[in-house]
Amino acid sequence: MSTAIKAAIVEQLDGLDDYRQTEILDFVEYIAAKSKTASMTPPHPKVFDPMRYSGTVSWPVDGLAYQNAVRKEWE
Repeated sequence: MSTAIKAAIVEQLDGLDDYRQTEILDFVEYIAAKSKTASMTPPHPKVFDPMRYSGTVSWPVDGLAYQNAVRKEWE
């Protein structure tokens, strides 16, 4: 953080009462915790591609025939 920014923050804080300074401290701690959590998560969520698994399992039965048989069992 630059010296000018720090000086501006201190100047603004000096003009506030203790309650407001406490609120600002709570907010700064919240932002610090949030930035730590954000750095632990991957920058881009992994996208699930179901087509990557297409044809990888050998199924001995026609899928539609199996679905119809299961539905008949439940009737």
